[in-house]
Amino acid sequence: MARVYTKGAPDMLFPMLSGVLDSDMNVHGLDEATTYDGENCTEIEKLNKVVVKFAKQAYRTILLCKKDMTMDEYNQMKADHNNFASAEDKECLEVGGLMALGIFALQDPLRGDIKNSIALVRIAGIQVIMATGDNIDTAIAISKNANIIEDKHIAASP
Repeated sequence: MARVYTKGAPDMLFPMLSGVLDSDMNVHGLDEATTYDGENCTEIEKLNKVVVKFAKQAYRTILLCKKDMTMDEYNQMKADHNNFASAEDKECLEVGGLMALGIFALQDPLRGDIKNSIALVRIAGIQVIMATGDNIDTAIAISKNANIIEDKHIAASP
């Protein structure tokens, strides 16, 4: 049986969001009620539903955000945080006032020969294991597309 291993969902910016901007640049709170696909939910639930919807189609998602600050505020923050020398130094940019603009998705198509290669190694008696850091729904969709797993494998997984 094939398995898919993932380290879980990547660190998401959702907990750092202060709100969501609509197409008219109106700010909506994360707990504000909205409708998505005919269902009532909060803005944060809507963002999560979009990520899952894309992930189940083997897309990787990117959250686009903005934060308003003056150039002086930015330069002061940069000076106060080691000139943004490391990723940790830049994390201060994500604290307070981060507004979600939207989510878009990218797909990295499988190589044309992947399904045949998977079939050949199986014939040779080799168990195929996929290890990834992708969102679990993305990992499952990609592994299905590559014929690494089937629905019956997912149902049998712990």
